[in-house]
Amino acid sequence: MTIKKLILITLLLTTIPNLCRAEGGLSGDNKFSYQSTIKSTSLSANIYSTGTAINTGDFCVYRAEVYTTAPGTLAIQSSLNGTTWQDAATVAVSSETVTSLEIDVTTAKVRSVYRNGSSTSSTFRHTQRLQKHN
Repeated sequence: MTIKKLILITLLLTTIPNLCRAEGGLSGDNKFSYQSTIKSTSLSANIYSTGTAINTGDFCVYRAEVYTTAPGTLAIQSSLNGTTWQDAATVAVSSETVTSLEIDVTTAKVRSVYRNGSSTSSTFRHTQRLQKHN
């Protein structure tokens, strides 16, 4: 292999963000380099659980996960500056299920927000995970 080909391959591998995904998908926890529990308790009706804003740095995939005994909505939000937030993805959450949502990181900061519905959730867990570039 020539030097030019090696330089081109190196350039491609460092400039294409989606190549950071580990082969075989993201099903194994060992492929994540950061995990935190945002909240693990009961959650009153019509309440938000908002995750801490995370500087994405060299992370490339963000996943939020919720378990709840009452339905609601899980959103991943992204921000360029940590002040103005936009929903990057949302999913309806059914009661008594684990629901995950995942995005490729494209902004400086990410966080997840769970919007509880009109019922109190007696059991509630909200977690977030990030994967770094390979």
